Amino acid sequence: MRPRFDSLTKHRNIHNLVLTSADNLPFGSSTFNLVTCNMVVEHLDNPEKTFCELARVLSPGGQLIIHTPNLLNYAVFLNHTVARRLPRDFVLRLIKWAENRKKEDVFPTFYRANTVHRLSQILP
Repeated sequence: MRPRFDSLTKHRNIHNLVLTSADNLPFGSSTFNLVTCNMVVEHLDNPEKTFCELARVLSPGGQLIIHTPNLLNYAVFLNHTVARRLPRDFVLRLIKWAENRKKEDVFPTFYRANTVHRLSQILP
């Protein structure tokens, strides 16, 4: 079943929406001067592949801005460690209670590129 992205279609600042995999972007090489990943990197299953694709669409001298929770933060680490040991349904109910977010707006997190050290290892 394909996930729904209702929250994106209702976003007041996003007018041109392209729904695609970050591992296979439908844009030409060197298309963008700036690419931002705002609270995205923690959700990447294969960050190495994604970063290679982002590098491909960046023009020479282009900038990549990454904003993501740092896994070395005690609260993020605790969330990462505890959440993976609890049933997903329980975690989703807890998020609904705490943040009033629908389960469709809660995406799996992997934290595979969420420290400065790890990012420096895998960024092209």
